[in-house]
Amino acid sequence: MDLIVLKSGFIVQLYGVVKIFQVIGIITIILGLFGMVMQNVLWGREEANKAEQNIV
Repeated sequence: MDLIVLKSGFIVQLYGVVKIFQVIGIITIILGLFGMVMQNVLWGREEANKAEQNIV
């Protein structure tokens, strides 16, 4: 555990806090977009029943 903390502290010292937050934000955006694009494949798509089809 201490080794992980030391490595992460070194990375923050090397690149700076702002750059680390930017990278984390970009990774979050990429994962979110991937989830939105691939949602039918990842979670499947349920067919609408008759009542839902009549409403639409």
